[in-house]
Amino acid sequence: IIIRYQNEVPKYFGEIVEGVVTRIDTTSKIVALTFDACGGKNGLAYDEELIDYLIEAKVPATLFINGRWIDENQELFLRLSQNKLFEIENHGYTHKPLSVSGKSIYGIKGTQNVAEIIDEVWKNAIKIEELTGRRPRYFRSGTAYYDEVAVKIVRELDEKPVNFNIL
Repeated sequence: IIIRYQNEVPKYFGEIVEGVVTRIDTTSKIVALTFDACGGKNGLAYDEELIDYLIEAKVPATLFINGRWIDENQELFLRLSQNKLFEIENHGYTHKPLSVSGKSIYGIKGTQNVAEIIDEVWKNAIKIEELTGRRPRYFRSGTAYYDEVAVKIVRELDEKPVNFNIL
């Protein structure tokens, strides 16, 4: 993967990049609720009231969870991952935007190259799989920003890059 993409130069960097899934193809009237648990200095807690409401009302949701958050909340992570209402997915190892050229957004420095993109996706996928027995299928980058080369790399790592269409 590194050799294949090391010389590609991205043209786009943002939340809406070709290849990033933002909608579910269906004729049914549904909403996919997704929430991010990011970790870091200001992101180690969680909205207990919201999660309790989802459980009480039996509302399914996808939780994109970051490696730092898992490290700080492992018992809670395991409890959430065992609840059938929640699908646990990959939000990156260190919550970086994905860029082969180190682009930053919101003061968060992005991955610097192909190898860092692989680490950001793969390390957290392995962490989630080791703790839950289930490999994540979807990936949302830290800050939800990607470049199109990073999107291809995520797909090669057998995860679908996703974002939201309503924030």
